[in-house]
Amino acid sequence: MDAKGEMLTLATQCAKTLSLLFLIYLMGCLGFSFSWILLAFVVWIWRKRYIREKTDKFSVARAFAIDEEKEIKARHQFLPEWVLFPETERAEWVNKIIRQLWPFVGVYVGDYIKTKVEPSLRETFANTLKMSSFKFEVLNLGDVPLRVGGVSVFRESVSRHEIVMDMEVYYSGDCYFKVSMSKLKAGIKDIQFHAKVRVVLKPLVNVMPLVGGVQVYFLTVPDINFNLTEIANVFDFPEIGRASCRERV
Repeated sequence: MDAKGEMLTLATQCAKTLSLLFLIYLMGCLGFSFSWILLAFVVWIWRKRYIREKTDKFSVARAFAIDEEKEIKARHQFLPEWVLFPETERAEWVNKIIRQLWPFVGVYVGDYIKTKVEPSLRETFANTLKMSSFKFEVLNLGDVPLRVGGVSVFRESVSRHEIVMDMEVYYSGDCYFKVSMSKLKAGIKDIQFHAKVRVVLKPLVNVMPLVGGVQVYFLTVPDINFNLTEIANVFDFPEIGRASCRERV
């Protein structure tokens, strides 16, 4: 980090410390007891530690999403490669296809949200909150794509007219979505998603496309994490929002 960056970091830390001291002083002037001041300080320290731990977790997950093999080898140098990467259960060819398609997926998602989702939400907010200025300001799916982990195809205890497979799905991308309504702005970024998915192809038929239907469902409750920005950052506490997401999924 250069001198300018170090000075900026130091100035930011000083500003945060002065803001905290001023808040404590203001609470004292308003007659709050010392226990309330101590509670506010403890909550601030806890939240700061939580954000730092979450940032470290995002960094590790992002590194695995970019180059899984390199990161695992760096952490398990002495295990044989066949233990780490059983080729019969990997789907790297799928990940290569997803990686090449990802920019086009980003454009499609952005267009779909702008033309389908945004007008519907704007109408809903106009009818319920009397605010018709809702819009998506940023729709960026990022450069890090969805990743498929191990894949298992079942050959026993299944009908000959169906194909059953389980796969792990990971997403730890650099996407960023930002919305605004009136003068309020909120955003979400660094979405993490991990789940085990079952895909059932049935019935198998003798005419193209050879599969009569596709079923996709989660075998386990997905692990979802994200960072909130702008005004939504005040809700960025552990399990707030995430538990609701898990219940809906």
